[in-house]
Amino acid sequence: MQNTKTANQVTYSRIVLYFLVSFVFSIVILFFSLSFGGHFINPFSFFSQENAVFMSLRLPRVLADFMVGAGLSVVGCSFQTYFRNPLADPFILGIAGAAAVGVAVSLFAGVSGFVATQMLSLSFALATIFFVYWAAGGLNSLTANSLILVGVGLNFFFTSIITFFNSVFSESFTKDLLMWYLGSTVFLDINLVMISFFIVVIFSAILYMQSGKLNVYLLGEDFAINSGVNIRGFSLIIYVVGSLITSVIVAMCGAIGFVGIIIPHIVKIIFGLDHRINMILCFFLGGSFVVVIDTIFKTVFFPYEVPIGAVTAIIGTPFFIYILRRRI
Repeated sequence: MQNTKTANQVTYSRIVLYFLVSFVFSIVILFFSLSFGGHFINPFSFFSQENAVFMSLRLPRVLADFMVGAGLSVVGCSFQTYFRNPLADPFILGIAGAAAVGVAVSLFAGVSGFVATQMLSLSFALATIFFVYWAAGGLNSLTANSLILVGVGLNFFFTSIITFFNSVFSESFTKDLLMWYLGSTVFLDINLVMISFFIVVIFSAILYMQSGKLNVYLLGEDFAINSGVNIRGFSLIIYVVGSLITSVIVAMCGAIGFVGIIIPHIVKIIFGLDHRINMILCFFLGGSFVVVIDTIFKTVFFPYEVPIGAVTAIIGTPFFIYILRRRI
């Protein structure tokens, strides 16, 4: 009951304050991140003619970084509560594995063009969303346990397929697939990034609309039912919208892991358990986190490109073990 009391004390003005502060903070991070890389650009001459080439590369990359961190953090926050698992992340339902198989198929079939590969990857991810939903029992018997069991099984299945491709085909094939799987936001088309960014923002807002129900669900499914929460509809929204966000991000940028675990836990530790605040902070702090990390590594290690997924894994693994040890 203490959590309910704390949640009830959160006023609308406080939520707006957190939103505005987080929004301004993120804009500042995005603005100054555009300056750094192999060549420093004065913030007040971003769009001058001499810097046009740099901005055509940096702007989509920074926006993609933010999209990845924001979307995965919001999904991770909602999934950890819904599945009652502190180690749940956006990839727990097999979406990343399905997208990876899509990329492997495109490489095997000789599909040319980055956009075509992205579309095939997205198609496999979307098909998996519907399959998991059907295999978990559909609307009549959809539960968190059934979803996670199907997801774990599919993760093993997709991992086996990827292992088969890596074993049978050439070294260049394996390298291309590995680089995609580690995740990257380099050389993305600005139009695709803007469309994907808009989709992630809209779907994140839909998940945020479930934040009040997540607060109630946190106290137990029976309590949520007695409080008037439609568990079937609630479960469907969390699963479908969270999976769609993950599918878009993975198809665009690869499987960038640990962000969906790290950020939600940091936010919960510092700010408490109210999802009306946590999901706002996860969106903006998660996005800013990936932007800052990618900016540091692309500047320090220039001209070498370090996959952002490898960086988040290096940072996230110790935190993952820490969270695991706390639960034992």
